[in-house]
Amino acid sequence: MDHDQNFKNLIVDYPRESLQFFAADEAAGVDARARIIPIREEQLKERLGERFRELDVPLLVEWPDGRREALLFVLEEETESRRFSIHRLAHYCLVQFVDIYAALSDAEREHYQRDYPEETKAMVSFQTRFEQIGEQRGKQIGEATMLLRLLEGKFGTVSDQQRRRILAADADTLLDWLDRTFTAADVDEVLH
Repeated sequence: MDHDQNFKNLIVDYPRESLQFFAADEAAGVDARARIIPIREEQLKERLGERFRELDVPLLVEWPDGRREALLFVLEEETESRRFSIHRLAHYCLVQFVDIYAALSDAEREHYQRDYPEETKAMVSFQTRFEQIGEQRGKQIGEATMLLRLLEGKFGTVSDQQRRRILAADADTLLDWLDRTFTAADVDEVLH
């Protein structure tokens, strides 16, 4: 089990204390009468250690007067940092959380959109921007992968330094290098 999951399990086991530790300002507004409930959409805790099992930790805070708030703790540990995507995480937090965990009725959703038009607009704006960035990054990764395959097919091994340079290149540079692949004598000539 990784550190990410250990923290998530602690939040599930100690939700009130977690609020106090991770979100002291928010915890100050939660009195002792409020119930703090981890929302479970995923598998049971006993199975969280299995490969590919993850759990984000949304907490539902309910007050005796009927008010409720949802708080989401997103703890991410990624052993291979290249696999981490802030865009995917932000999309999840900004968009999917509301759809998956908040379980708002149509009336509640309309109420939220009416009472919080700026937040709704910002969420849509963030979602659109992150989707655009994700599409651009996906295209860039595809072009870099194609260039690496072409270079390896034509010239043989590509050094780690060359590989890193290709993977870090912007889309225009990758297209220039793809064009040079057809006439170059070696990888260095392509990347000059």
